[in-house]
Amino acid sequence: MSVSQSIHFKWSKSTIGKKVFPKAAILIPLTINTKRHFLQLDTGCPRTYIYTSHFYNSRTRLKIKDKQPIELDILIGGKKFKQVFLADNQTKKHKSTEKIFSVGLLGNDFFKDKIFWIFLFICFVTAILFFQLFTTLPLYHNEKFGLTEFQSGLLLSLNGLLIFFLEMPIVSISQRKNIDKLKIILWGSLLMSFSFYVLMINTWAGILIISIIFITFGEMFIFPFSNSFALSRAPKGHEGRYMALFTMSFSLAHIASSKTGLEIIGNFGYQSNWFTMGTLGIIAVGCCIWLQRLVQLENK
Repeated sequence: MSVSQSIHFKWSKSTIGKKVFPKAAILIPLTINTKRHFLQLDTGCPRTYIYTSHFYNSRTRLKIKDKQPIELDILIGGKKFKQVFLADNQTKKHKSTEKIFSVGLLGNDFFKDKIFWIFLFICFVTAILFFQLFTTLPLYHNEKFGLTEFQSGLLLSLNGLLIFFLEMPIVSISQRKNIDKLKIILWGSLLMSFSFYVLMINTWAGILIISIIFITFGEMFIFPFSNSFALSRAPKGHEGRYMALFTMSFSLAHIASSKTGLEIIGNFGYQSNWFTMGTLGIIAVGCCIWLQRLVQLENK
């Protein structure tokens, strides 16, 4: 078949849970021994086969005898293929492991998944903000307000206590009410942004508690749902690649967060760092809005 020759096909959609995948498979018309069939190519699968079980309903018409190999004429897009087919009817079952036709790699390439890459950028930015909690914020507690390590530890323990008591109920309620994951991530990014903007009020130590509360709720809104969204973007059989990139965005943010924050503080002071981090959070919010529109267009 020449490279320029095209084959007509149609998309097939699939629903998993409440998630609709409009382009889950490609259906290609083919003819087998003059009988018309469809070859289904599942996007995301490394190989697609025609199995013996596909011929269960056409067994009589093809006159297949038990364990007798026959030759089939397969016609796809004007190109003929001759393949050998082995039947097995001893146990009234068909061997699904015996392939007669193989199609090469077909699937969603995550390097071309624009939605996923924008989502990874949001994860990277919000992770940078979160990791400030363990690098620049404890320094700020001590240098600006004179908090001891014990007092700073109590502030950080507030983060852990709120997560322990509230994260699972928040996740449960959002799942029961079927709230859009991207909308929750958007609100989480906004809360994280506010947590740094409020630190620019540097005349009252109580603002540290307010900042911790904001960043904690932002964390609870972003991280559980971002993990779920990343997994939902992965085609079947490619979950590992998608989740590996998702994890790498956090690892990279862990390195960039401390380096960026401390460099800004060393050259321009704490106020500039809080403003920069808050602005990064606003950029993440804008990306969330963009991402919502892209997902809506994709689902249409």
